[in-house]
Amino acid sequence: MKSIIKITCFIFLFVGAYTLPAQNAKLTKTKVNDWLSLSLPADFTIMAEDVYARKYGAYRQPLAMYTSPNGLADLGINETINRSLRAFNNSDWQEEDMNMLKSLYKSTIMAMHAEVTFVQDKLETINGRKYIVLEFVGTVKDEDKAVSFGSNIKKQYSYLQYTVEAGKVIIFNFTCPANVRNLWQDTAKQIMQSIKFGKAKKK
Repeated sequence: MKSIIKITCFIFLFVGAYTLPAQNAKLTKTKVNDWLSLSLPADFTIMAEDVYARKYGAYRQPLAMYTSPNGLADLGINETINRSLRAFNNSDWQEEDMNMLKSLYKSTIMAMHAEVTFVQDKLETINGRKYIVLEFVGTVKDEDKAVSFGSNIKKQYSYLQYTVEAGKVIIFNFTCPANVRNLWQDTAKQIMQSIKFGKAKKK
């Protein structure tokens, strides 16, 4: 009986040590580049290029990619370069396109997942700037084509925000396995609410 109690206590302490840092994550202001900053957990680091290539298989590096110490939670920042969804390819994205963009990105998310439950699906003004907010839990449809965190993890929690800056769409994507969503959801929201743009980005 004592052995069982000891084992149970060990498991509890191990799991607690593995998950607790996310619950009370201390956020630190982080300068992404000359025109963008946001607050991230103090222990987040820039993801190495080889890790990014292995984990996401993307051909193009994002503007920035940060990850938690255990590699389960990621915050990526990217910008669009393909305007093929517009009627006029030479035209830049404008703030008035936000409703159309929301529909397009939501459709893309649904196409990539076998099942999606949206927590947020709206336009929101944060720090004086309009964003598309899409927060959801999704079951990956095709692990070879969609982001995954391992062969046994198919259900993911994602908190995405999109905004238009200098004719491009800037995308902020916080992702982690769905089974640790309760540990990261509040932190993800704090990160997204902290985004600030400086001087207008040059085209």
